[in-house]
Amino acid sequence: MGELSKKIGEYGEKVTLDFFKTVGWKVLNDGITIECVSPDDHNKSEERGTHGLDLGFIYKSPLVEGELVDIFISVKYSDKEYPDAPRGIFKPYFIDLANSLECYKKSNVRSDFISGFDYYNEINTVGVLVWLNNSPSEKDEKLLEEIAKTKFNEDLNFDKILVFSNSSCYFINNSMNAIKLRIGGNKLEFYYPSTGKNLNPNERKYSGDIMPVEFLTSNILVFKEIINDRESNLYVCSKDNFNESDFKRLVSLSLEISQGWASKILIGFPDYNELRHRTVVNTSLLSSNQSYEKSNVEPFTYLG
Repeated sequence: MGELSKKIGEYGEKVTLDFFKTVGWKVLNDGITIECVSPDDHNKSEERGTHGLDLGFIYKSPLVEGELVDIFISVKYSDKEYPDAPRGIFKPYFIDLANSLECYKKSNVRSDFISGFDYYNEINTVGVLVWLNNSPSEKDEKLLEEIAKTKFNEDLNFDKILVFSNSSCYFINNSMNAIKLRIGGNKLEFYYPSTGKNLNPNERKYSGDIMPVEFLTSNILVFKEIINDRESNLYVCSKDNFNESDFKRLVSLSLEISQGWASKILIGFPDYNELRHRTVVNTSLLSSNQSYEKSNVEPFTYLG
């Protein structure tokens, strides 16, 4: 049983590592041991007074000028589907990650990691709890609703923790795979929108290979297809199924983002069907007040 658990854990780390490489997190620290600085509070014995860092990644944020983003990743993987009552399993996962983050921020390990970076004003340390299983398309809305109800009596000390589950992994993978298939050999980058904190023209990056951690659990993904030096397309993908109001909202968002630089705007939904939805699309575009060539807006499906 122990050997099987070890095998599943190693497989889960490989799945996670492969995923993060596809979104630009290519240099990840892994398998790092961190000394626990609060063993009594964290229920650590003298013999096992450490925390484990499964994976870690650091990058300069394209969304916040002068910010270094330091990501601490804990990987939990199962060969079974998510449990119907997940809070009992989730709670110790979350507490362990929060405690690990507290000690990590005070560790020499972290100091060594960030020593290779300069010209930053602040460090944003984010915990990512990767909770995946061997049913990648499993719907996990119930899981997320349930774990959001978890109550913690412990005094946890952390800044931010994101929970990355099957549905987000499935959404990002399918969106990117479908777009890459459409664009052939053209370059695909993540688009970095204006946040009000990345306005310096000398520092501003509009797109790049690294997916910001903020996108990891987002219901909207934005990409830029670079065709040549003068021509680019904008792709916007929604995690939710197609409906008229969301389509109109994403058209407006796309026009605001592109500011006229996009030759075409392509909006992806998991269930878009040309025969079923085309009339709604045409009506929505005709009723739009935006001064834009409606023929340059194209919906598509990133599944199937």
